[in-house]
Amino acid sequence: MPEERARPGVPTPAGIIETYKSLRCSLDSVQRAAGVVRKDGTTPKYAMHSFRHYFASWCISPKERGGRGLSAKVQEWLGHATVAMTLDVYGHLFKDDDRGELEQSVKALFG
Repeated sequence: MPEERARPGVPTPAGIIETYKSLRCSLDSVQRAAGVVRKDGTTPKYAMHSFRHYFASWCISPKERGGRGLSAKVQEWLGHATVAMTLDVYGHLFKDDDRGELEQSVKALFG
């Protein structure tokens, strides 16, 4: 049986590193207790990565859509190598450009 790939852990308040496997087990237990399961009634509905994606989406989405309205620099928190990577994945969530403002700017600039 192949060994599980080493993954970074998360420190607890006591400074002990919680393993990925332990975190996943805890998350699965919480989801089952809350009834957040697939149609089979036992399999947890969400993987840990889903919560990472939710957090990133919440940070980026505009406040008027329930988000925090933060900039693409959340890439630092996400560990993305570049802002471009963050924009490629989450660009659709940033506040839409105001087309009316853009048109007014073009008129002001070019008459």
